[in-house]
Amino acid sequence: MVSCPWGVTGTKFLGASPPTGFAHTSGVLADVKNRHSQLVARLRELDHAYYVLAAPTVSDIEYDALYRELLAIETANPELVTPDSPSQRVGGAPSEGFARVEHRRPMLSLEKVEASDSPSKEEEPDRERRNRLQDENTLAKLTAWDSGIRPASPKVASPSA
Repeated sequence: MVSCPWGVTGTKFLGASPPTGFAHTSGVLADVKNRHSQLVARLRELDHAYYVLAAPTVSDIEYDALYRELLAIETANPELVTPDSPSQRVGGAPSEGFARVEHRRPMLSLEKVEASDSPSKEEEPDRERRNRLQDENTLAKLTAWDSGIRPASPKVASPSA
């Protein structure tokens, strides 16, 4: 867990170190504003590459980490939120080179699935068993999440004997 100066924990700082000292001094606030500006500019570049050029330059995981960092800053510093912030709008204009397609099932990003960390090393010292149980817990969470977004499959009548 990483602590940041604006009181949010769990944020990773990609490409920048958090300011030292956790008091909300003008120096720290200037650093937060600067980081916010960097994130907004970077996310706009990434959105353009993805939505307009159809040529993403980073993985979903990297993009999501930057986006979560922006949200954390804006949550703790609402005065930094502007209407053109990436947190206040949806992507960019889609490329016109693609035909419209209706998917039978939602297109989802598996990179956004968070692996279960239960049981912990203390709860299950045997690594192989712990990994298997963590995988089972992750699958259970994924299945529950998936069932909430997909329509139920039609029931097929079983043949009578």
